[in-house]
Amino acid sequence: MPLMKCENFRRAFSRLQEAVSEYNETPTSTVLRDGVIQRFEFTFELAWKSLKEYMEDQGASGDLNFPKGVLKTAFASGLISDDTVWLDMLASRNITSHIYDDAQASQVLSSICKNSIASTINLKRSFVRGLRRMFPFLIMFAHI
Repeated sequence: MPLMKCENFRRAFSRLQEAVSEYNETPTSTVLRDGVIQRFEFTFELAWKSLKEYMEDQGASGDLNFPKGVLKTAFASGLISDDTVWLDMLASRNITSHIYDDAQASQVLSSICKNSIASTINLKRSFVRGLRRMFPFLIMFAHI
């Protein structure tokens, strides 16, 4: 997987964590809520696309053209251990991308805070292990 893709994913996830932290300090702010959701959307996009590239680099086959296929293949290969959470994240991303109202926003935000962060941390760790195997001379990803 190109290092730039992994770095973009890492930065996006860091910004999502920052937004969640700020939202937790001011949970009545709809502006912060919407910011968390927006950051979740682009973090999720980078996550599944990074998974796709990583698996293609590793010679994986299967349906890697769409997020659902990528997530199922990642689960089958052990890159993610919680496919239900990732499929729920996909559903949340689809909801926020096409239909938006306060009730759905609150539901998605709750899911992001309860499930998505932990699952994304696990994916980030999988990428780090893979990158260290591919490029053992790299120490720049020690902070990931």
